[in-house]
Amino acid sequence: MHQRSPARLGQLINQNFSEVINLRERRSQETTTIIGIMYGITATSVFAFFVGLEIINLLMSMTAAMPGSNEIAASIFHSEVYDVDFVTYLLMLVIISNALLSALMIRLVDRGHLSNAWLHFVVLTWVGAVTGAVTRTLVEGVLTV
Repeated sequence: MHQRSPARLGQLINQNFSEVINLRERRSQETTTIIGIMYGITATSVFAFFVGLEIINLLMSMTAAMPGSNEIAASIFHSEVYDVDFVTYLLMLVIISNALLSALMIRLVDRGHLSNAWLHFVVLTWVGAVTGAVTRTLVEGVLTV
């Protein structure tokens, strides 16, 4: 028959408590990593979207400057099919949708309160908007030089 000593019981409790603490720390680190990934994906995707938009603007200005007799160059670009204002509107919808879905994903991973999701939604929306505005300004300056 096994003897139940207080020392053995204390050791068992200590091991279980240490495992619980380690699991909580690991979950916290994984949550922080996911949050960083979501913010990084938001910034890089918005950067890529607005670089593409500025390239469309450049192509449209190039074809507008071409004389009407140069039909070959105009047929390559087909810039008349792009409505830049509509594409910008769609990009803003993508930024807001991305912010909402990312904030909900962060909330699920974090297992926090719903207000935490709203905070991340607002910050992700601002990250997307500021990244888009800065990208448009910088790319416009680089492409027009």
